[in-house]
Amino acid sequence: REVAERALAAVPDAPELLYARVDLVDGDDGRPQVMELELVEPNLFLDLHPGSVPAVTAAILGAAT
Repeated sequence: REVAERALAAVPDAPELLYARVDLVDGDDGRPQVMELELVEPNLFLDLHPGSVPAVTAAILGAAT
């Protein structure tokens, strides 16, 4: 978790992200390393949890204002 938090903290001008995913892998030394830092997701799979749509919509609209 510490590695993921450090990766997110390194994103410039983004103190509060609406979405982020940090994929980690074990390095050769066995310590976690960032494989991918995803800040945009083309499909949030909201159809899997329809109740999340109002919350996601409100977050996006709130960030836009």
